[in-house]
Amino acid sequence: MTCLGFWYWEPLAIGDYSWMILLCITAVLGHYLLIKCYESAEVSVVQPFAYFQLLFITIIGISIFNEKLEPHIFIGASIIILGALIISFRELKIKIKCI
Repeated sequence: MTCLGFWYWEPLAIGDYSWMILLCITAVLGHYLLIKCYESAEVSVVQPFAYFQLLFITIIGISIFNEKLEPHIFIGASIIILGALIISFRELKIKIKCI
């Protein structure tokens, strides 16, 4: 997209640089912590907790942006979370049998 976006480039306002720096710092910190998390625990154990993002994003969307939780969104999120839980429990059973 850089090739296409180059023609529409607009410089940042001076006040936006502090927000951009904060965004970069939190992104780097988030990725670093995620890497450390995956180093200390297996993905099958950690990944279901990543689905809490759906819960937090939903709460933020409803409370701050006055979004409505439509049924198809709830059903889709439920399928994703249920699938992750099924995989986690399956992996747990496999590990227990191996021990």
